[in-house]
Amino acid sequence: MKAAEPYEKSQELEWATQSRTLKREDLIIRYVKQIVLQAMSHSSFYATIGICRLLYSYTHSQTREIYDWLDPGDLAFKDDSAFRRAKMRLRLTLHERFSAILSNSNMSDPHVSHSESDFNDMVERALAIFAPQIEGCPPDSLFHSYQFDAANIGLSELKHRDDSIERTRMHIVICPSCFSKLNQRLANPPPSEQLSLPRFCTSAESLQHPQTTNNQQLPIAGHAHLPDLTFKDYCHIVR
Repeated sequence: MKAAEPYEKSQELEWATQSRTLKREDLIIRYVKQIVLQAMSHSSFYATIGICRLLYSYTHSQTREIYDWLDPGDLAFKDDSAFRRAKMRLRLTLHERFSAILSNSNMSDPHVSHSESDFNDMVERALAIFAPQIEGCPPDSLFHSYQFDAANIGLSELKHRDDSIERTRMHIVICPSCFSKLNQRLANPPPSEQLSLPRFCTSAESLQHPQTTNNQQLPIAGHAHLPDLTFKDYCHIVR
């Protein structure tokens, strides 16, 4: 996912001059990918914040409840300020990555989010691809438990911080099927009713550099063109 970013950014810069075609669907998939990428580089806590607060519009209390189910022991060390800091850190990363192609690049609220039910299936397919892979999704019985029970899926509680357990927590939050089951268990609204996406500029709109005035255009000239990914490139990336 990280290796593909130079190609994506190059396409987006060319898209600004209308010399290439990018659909809004392409940008949404990249937005989903960026949230997952940043979450996985941190922890299941960041995954919970990224999915619940930036991709979906779950409330702060609902997000705390979800993380409390995933890792009740760790929640005792995370107050409301920890949730706010994590959200801001992820939001700033998204702003840095996408501010030039967002309709509103206001640092305080870069997303100007709104529900987009038409994109639910596409977002879920992307999440299913980007989710950390484990030995199959956890059984339904796990979601009937009062809280995440590693023993229910054959993992030892004696290794509570074992990577396999943390990876499973991340999978549950990112995998659309598991995340839906968890929200059903907690009596939260289903993710399909909570999707919240940014407004991306269309290719016909002027794209502004985040550090320029409204009358200055995004610098395109001199940008090195990157060729399209080949099958060999794809094989190198997935390794």
